Amino acid sequence: MVIVVEYTFFAQHQNNNRTITIHTDSRITLVSFKNKKNRNNLIEETRKKTITLEKENWNMEYTWIKAHAGHYGNELADKLAKKATRNSDICHNKLPKSEIEHQEREKIMGNWQQRWDHTTEGLVTEKFFPEH
Repeated sequence: MVIVVEYTFFAQHQNNNRTITIHTDSRITLVSFKNKKNRNNLIEETRKKTITLEKENWNMEYTWIKAHAGHYGNELADKLAKKATRNSDICHNKLPKSEIEHQEREKIMGNWQQRWDHTTEGLVTEKFFPEH
């Protein structure tokens, strides 16, 4: 299953006071930036870039804008996001933590079952738990 989440934002540089304003039409994105417990990959990458810019004396501002209201940068971001969803060259190789845990649990259970099936120890116990 592929889940596509569209975060549409763009940066507007105002060089005279070294301020970068990130505009987004996603309120959840703004909330996610503030939530330090949110470990979403895109949010984490944006935080890292933000920290790097702040260390270089840039001021960061975040604002919400209405979607599909004719904001040039937002409309461009929407167009590029839609185009990216049709690009088969893009590969998202990050797995959710829950999927990794599931795969590891399956591997551990498979290893355990294989050892159980091939052991000569515990045959007395096996009599109490016959194979189905």
